[in-house]
Amino acid sequence: MERYFFYLLYLLLGCSLCGCSRKQAPKQAQDPDTETTIPYADTIAAPVPPAPVKSRTARYLDSLGFVNIAEADSSIAIDLMYTRADNFTGTLLYEDLKEAYLHPDAMKSLKRAQRLLKEQYPGYSLIVYDAARPLSVQQKMWDVVKGT
Repeated sequence: MERYFFYLLYLLLGCSLCGCSRKQAPKQAQDPDTETTIPYADTIAAPVPPAPVKSRTARYLDSLGFVNIAEADSSIAIDLMYTRADNFTGTLLYEDLKEAYLHPDAMKSLKRAQRLLKEQYPGYSLIVYDAARPLSVQQKMWDVVKGT
């Protein structure tokens, strides 16, 4: 009786092991016209970001011969105060201008100052808070301080 018990145990163990085998999905016939190769990541072109569109004011300053500071020296930080409302006027003065422009002579001097600063203090950078502005913006500033 004990021998039958072991045979039964082996039989159950064998059946359970056979039932645990993986079932493979049936192979599908492959169409010879279907391409199955997957392109490598290095063959896919990276998306090219669109070139930034300059504002009307920026194009106007370009046409007058002013120099875009970021284009002339990208190591100079720019934080135009009048593109935000937290300036002395309390209002946003530049509606479309996000770039800082200088006269070419001023740009030449600014680049020299940046170079000298970097030579002495490599971790430092100049920050430009204000630059050339349209006369209409200057008029808004004068109007704010008029009579003071």
